[in-house]
Amino acid sequence: MNTPSEAENEMRRRFEERARVIAASASKPVARTVGLEAEYPTVSTHDGRLVEQSVRDAIIAGAPDMLTCEMGAAQLELRTDPVDLDKEGLAGIEAAYNKIEQQAAGLAARQGAGLVRIGSYPACRIDQISRTKKEKYTCVPGFHDSLRGPYGATSAGLLDPACEPKADIIALMNSVQFNLAVAGPQEAVDLLNLSMSIVPVISALTGNANFLQWKNTGYEDIRMVVWERSHDSRTLAEVLAGQPLRIGNPHRYFSSFEDYLAFASSFPFILNKP
Repeated sequence: MNTPSEAENEMRRRFEERARVIAASASKPVARTVGLEAEYPTVSTHDGRLVEQSVRDAIIAGAPDMLTCEMGAAQLELRTDPVDLDKEGLAGIEAAYNKIEQQAAGLAARQGAGLVRIGSYPACRIDQISRTKKEKYTCVPGFHDSLRGPYGATSAGLLDPACEPKADIIALMNSVQFNLAVAGPQEAVDLLNLSMSIVPVISALTGNANFLQWKNTGYEDIRMVVWERSHDSRTLAEVLAGQPLRIGNPHRYFSSFEDYLAFASSFPFILNKP
């Protein structure tokens, strides 16, 4: 790996400083709330093609508190307010999500566009991906592309091996995330470990990403395969030594919050903006 820059060292110092504060904080009772985030490709209702960034941005401008941009120029993210599980239960999460999705769909319709619920957008060449014009969507993919060596796998499922996916292929991938309120650092680690234990089952039940470049990839869900192929920044020595990838689900559980922080801080800081 390259020698860390002064900015990266400063960002790491700030990270460790903030981590120590969180680790030392006492646990306190909190309401069991959960928020949901979901990503969508935005397409023209006229021809089904991905819209220009200006159209996507106009949709977001209609509700900036609940919508934001993602890497893809036509990609947006919807987010709910926290829902109290004890008071509203799972039905409350569904109701909050459906309400905001309907609002977002209405805003899209005013721009002659629609939202698509799909894990991987299939109707776009992976060498013609349009990214959101933000610095982080240049720096982060560029970082991984610059470090990806010629010794890793280059195909993705049944796609032509010559079509090597670059890091910006993630602009065609869409996911759902849940944010949980916790009483303290240890509960956060416990929930993280629990979530990792059930991820394989969730992935099997919710696979919705088998097409790319108009082709069936042969996978029920190609998303994690694409992440692994496009973001493998290991050195040759690390590959030969069997070191795990730096993306995806960790290959182990965490014994404590400090153990997790040590794991997270072992990777390069990319944006370098302390």
